[in-house]
Amino acid sequence: MNSPARILTGLVLGVLFGLAVRLWAPAHIAQIMAVTDVIGGLWLNALRMTVMPLIFALLVNGVLRSAAHASGGKLSRRTISVFGSLYAVSVIGGTLIALALLAMFPIPEGARIAFSRGVIAAPPVGATTTEMLLAVIPTNVFAAAASGALLPVVTFAIFLGAALSRLKEPERAPLVAVTQSLSAALFVIIHWVLIVAPIGVFGLIASSTLATGAGAIQGLLHYIVIIAAAYAIATLFAYPVARFGGGIGIGRFAKAVFPAQAVAASTRSSLATLPAMLTASDRLAISKEASTVALPIAVSVFRFGGPVSTMAVALYGAAIYGVHPPMWLLFPAGMVAVLSEFGSVGLPNQANFMTTYSPTLAVLGVPIEFLAILIAVDTIPDIVLTMCNVTMDVAATAVIDNSPAIGEVGAASVAEAA
Repeated sequence: MNSPARILTGLVLGVLFGLAVRLWAPAHIAQIMAVTDVIGGLWLNALRMTVMPLIFALLVNGVLRSAAHASGGKLSRRTISVFGSLYAVSVIGGTLIALALLAMFPIPEGARIAFSRGVIAAPPVGATTTEMLLAVIPTNVFAAAASGALLPVVTFAIFLGAALSRLKEPERAPLVAVTQSLSAALFVIIHWVLIVAPIGVFGLIASSTLATGAGAIQGLLHYIVIIAAAYAIATLFAYPVARFGGGIGIGRFAKAVFPAQAVAASTRSSLATLPAMLTASDRLAISKEASTVALPIAVSVFRFGGPVSTMAVALYGAAIYGVHPPMWLLFPAGMVAVLSEFGSVGLPNQANFMTTYSPTLAVLGVPIEFLAILIAVDTIPDIVLTMCNVTMDVAATAVIDNSPAIGEVGAASVAEAA
C-alpha cells in the first residue's frame, strides 16, 4: 500500500475497533482508552516536535524564494505579479467560501466533541486585541519557541528571510544552507513518523470513537465534504480568469484543460501534471514565451488552492474549538498562508499537512492538534485541491500571455527568466 492508503486503513480499523468495544465490551472502555490514548499521544507528539523548527526553516526559505523570483527578468516579474494578485483572490475567496459553507452546514455537536476528545485540552483563554498585537513581535524568540508559541516564531522567520534577501550571496549562503539542510532533515523525520502513522491514527481515532461513538465518523465525513466543496468552488474561479484575463472562451478553456485535470486527479501532484499543462497551453494557443516560464514557476511556488485550503482548514478548526478571531486578524493570517505556500515543497499534501497549516492556525489562535486526525482523510480533498491548482495555473498562464507587455519580452526574457 502507498502511504495514504495505509493511513486510511489505520483510521478505518480504529473506528471499527472503537465501535466493536462499545458494542461488545462497554465495561472495558476506560482501560482500553488508557492504552489507545498513549498510542495516539506518542505519535502526535512525534509529529508535533517537527512543526516548530520546520515552519521556521520553510518560511525563511519561502521569503527568499519569492524575493528571488521577483528580482528576475520582465516576464518572470510579470508572472509573479499575476500570481500575487491571484493569491489575494485565493485568500479572500477561501475565507468567504469557508465562512459561507460553515454557516450553511455547521459542524455537528457530536463531531465537535469527537475531534476534541483525547487530542487537545480546552481552547486557550482568549486574549485582548492589545495582547494579540503585542504577541506578534517577540521580545525573545527562543523563549517563544520554548513555550510553543508559533506566532512570534512565524514573525521572526519572515523578518529573517527578508533580511537575508538583502544580503549579498556570500554573506547569506551559510545561513541559507543551514535552513535548507534543517528542512531536509526534518522531512526525513516526518517520513519516519508517517511510516508508523497508521498505528498513531488508529490510536487517536479509536479513542475518539470509544468516547463518542459515531460522532467521529460524522466529523470526518463532514470535514471531507466541506473542504472538498471549498476546493471545487475555488476551481470555478479559473474559468472567468481565463475568459476575462486571458481572452479565452470558457467552453474552449474547459475542453483544453480537462486532460490536465484528469492527470492531476490521478497523481495529486502539480509537478507530475506539468507536461499535461504544457499541452493544454499549446491547445489554447498560449505562446511558448509565456508557458515555458510561467508554468514551471507555477508548479514550484504558485498553488492557487493553497491559501483557500489553509484558510478553510483554519476556520474549520476555529469552528471546532469555539475560537472567534477578530476580522482584522484574517489579513495577516492570509499573508502567512501565502508565505507558507512559497516555503512548502512539491510533495503530496500529507507530507506538508501540519507545516503548511500550522502557521496560519497559530496566527488565528486555533490549536493545531486536530490536524493529526484530519491527515488520515485528506486524500479525497487533496485530489480536488490539485485539480484546482492545475486549472488556475493554466488560466494564469493565459493571463500572462494576454498581457500587452508579453510581446516586448520575447525570447531573450525567456532565457533571462529561466
